[in-house]
Amino acid sequence: MSLLNLKMEYCLGLAEVLQQDVSDENRERLVGLLHDQLLDLAELQRVEEEEKLACLKRTLSSGDCAEAGYD
Repeated sequence: MSLLNLKMEYCLGLAEVLQQDVSDENRERLVGLLHDQLLDLAELQRVEEEEKLACLKRTLSSGDCAEAGYD
């Protein structure tokens, strides 16, 4: 499982916990944690897309991206 998928699963888990009856103090902490994790997730997605784009550019100029996992 990729880091991106693990991060998504973690965010989903936090969201599920937030749907439960938690104290206001814990809810505030969980919301802050989820916010930070979503920002990290967005950055991971951006980096992954940039890597895919770079691989496609290399492929167009000669290379094969199968070894990078983008086949």
